[in-house]
Amino acid sequence: MSKQRPGATADDRAVPFPEEAIPPGSFSRDDEAEVLRRLVEGTVRSTGEGFFRSLVRNLSLAVGSAYCFVAEFAGSETRVRTLAFWGRGGFLDNIE
Repeated sequence: MSKQRPGATADDRAVPFPEEAIPPGSFSRDDEAEVLRRLVEGTVRSTGEGFFRSLVRNLSLAVGSAYCFVAEFAGSETRVRTLAFWGRGGFLDNIE
């Protein structure tokens, strides 16, 4: 069963993963299918901001990355703002 931090919402639940994530640089077709399956399972019940939070959390866990974010352009092609930001094992404040 996955652990939730205090104050977590249903959208913050992570799909339970094995102890070790898929090592970077070693994705096979089966690994890619497994990552996709994990992302779908981790985001299927989420919408809006909760979807992006679930996406970055589950993507980071699935591929073993320390950080993951989703961003949008912020008024110009040279500025972005994050919609969801995961790092250091938790959600980080959005930045621009």
